[in-house]
Amino acid sequence: MLHTTTLNKETILAQVFLKPLAISLILAISAQVNVLTVPVPVTMQPLILLFIGLLCSPQTAVLSVGYYLIEIAIGLPFASGFSSGIVTLFSPRAGYFFGFLASVFVSAQILKYKHNFAMMWVSATASTLVLYCCGIAWLSILVGFERALMVGAYPFLSEIPTFITIAVLVSYQGGPILNKFLK
Repeated sequence: MLHTTTLNKETILAQVFLKPLAISLILAISAQVNVLTVPVPVTMQPLILLFIGLLCSPQTAVLSVGYYLIEIAIGLPFASGFSSGIVTLFSPRAGYFFGFLASVFVSAQILKYKHNFAMMWVSATASTLVLYCCGIAWLSILVGFERALMVGAYPFLSEIPTFITIAVLVSYQGGPILNKFLK
């Protein structure tokens, strides 16, 4: 009986801390990988966020992004351009940062009930819409809606379908193997 209790505590530690922490570090690395830099830096973060939402449970997805945001808040240089701190979290990028949480939750929650190829497309698309709506909403407060679209949406239009396609195809094909580690 004691052995089972210890195993459960280890499992809880892994589920609540170790896996989400490891995923948050992958998200931090993806923030530093620029795919395109003109007119706005485009990083690999949206792709990694899609993978998190498609492959993780809602709890693991939200904890992973939550840890990432905490890491930035406490001063670890994990945001794009190696930026960090509370000022970074509440910069013009704030809508996207908090949209990260909403997008992975929406994606993972959709797939919680039915996890098949079609639902992965729905999930990835919904997740992306949530992310960009949050980002544009915050930017609109700061610079107006037109300008928010110019800097917060239009530069990313070419990446969005590409990232969704990559995330869904890789997650669908590799999901059964990856789910053993990520759920």
